[in-house]
Amino acid sequence: MSEFGETPDTRLAIAQTLNIEHIGTQEKYLGLPSIVQKSKKATFGAIKDKVQKRIMGWKRSLLSSGGRHTLLRAVGEAIPNYTLSCFKLPDTLLAEIHSMLLQFWWGQKGAERRIVWIKWDTMMRPKKDGGLRIKDLRVQNLALLGKQCWRLMKYPNSTLSRMLKAKYFRNTDFLHAEIGSVPS
Repeated sequence: MSEFGETPDTRLAIAQTLNIEHIGTQEKYLGLPSIVQKSKKATFGAIKDKVQKRIMGWKRSLLSSGGRHTLLRAVGEAIPNYTLSCFKLPDTLLAEIHSMLLQFWWGQKGAERRIVWIKWDTMMRPKKDGGLRIKDLRVQNLALLGKQCWRLMKYPNSTLSRMLKAKYFRNTDFLHAEIGSVPS
């Protein structure tokens, strides 16, 4: 049974009645997990793996500092961006991604340790302040989710707004909604 109380037979009957293909559960939809497990770090760990795979595919020694900077921004900021706009990711996961990017920048491989000459916080500063203008994924996550909140308030009659209102804050508005017993 699902959270809505239907059985697999009921879902199959509905699919046949509506003449649509019943494909069962999907692990991912539009690149996002269909089901968020209790451990968000486990659910979204694939993002970290994807960033790491992309970084490891490049030979750091063949890249100039400008090339490494471009790669960090293209990979470290772009890969998780869509997920960041939909889910609040655990700070520990985002810190691990930051750590991977920092290790790539300084040329660390595996357990090898190299001297880190500049802290990650400094690298995130604007260039005019001595940084590399690499985005803080925690701040990016909150900004993108804030943008979604703004859309819910700006367009209350959109399909998404009406669906979320019906499920999460039926008797109030978005700003006064309380966290339920099983929030997502």
